[in-house]
Amino acid sequence: MSGALRVEPASGGDAPAIAALCRDEIEAGFAWQWRAGAIARLMSRPDTELAVARIPGGTLAGFGALELGSDDGELILFGVDPRFRRRGVGTAVLEFLAAEATHAGLESLWLHVRVRNAAAVNFYERLGFRIRDHLDGHYGGHEDAFRMQRRLAETPEEPIEVPDLGALLRGS
Repeated sequence: MSGALRVEPASGGDAPAIAALCRDEIEAGFAWQWRAGAIARLMSRPDTELAVARIPGGTLAGFGALELGSDDGELILFGVDPRFRRRGVGTAVLEFLAAEATHAGLESLWLHVRVRNAAAVNFYERLGFRIRDHLDGHYGGHEDAFRMQRRLAETPEEPIEVPDLGALLRGS
């Protein structure tokens, strides 16, 4: 499906479809907060990238919203219409946002995912995310979350020791 799929920045007309996916897939079991107006406001923020995936004919198949920080980005919303899951839509959206984050000079992407959503955890791990924290009651005080990170640029966590080449050549 990825050949027929188009990933691009979201437009104002996408807000109702994104809001419906948020209600049905992301916020299921919770109060609906990401309505069309909130999505439109999110799109207008200069520190946020919102991308959509469309199949031929223009149907919205998935989306992702990335909040850009000074060093890291946070995937604050991400959803794929159940009819299009396991067909490359989520991967295409996430890689589009990762490329945007890399272009912006960010070092890492972060996200939160429900602990009980094993399919999502496995999906994110396949795309290079690693579990960094377990957050008790993160979702409404009732459901735990994992906080996951994907490093975009390979930056050493500890300084690299550079050998003294002169000493090596002198045999010291």
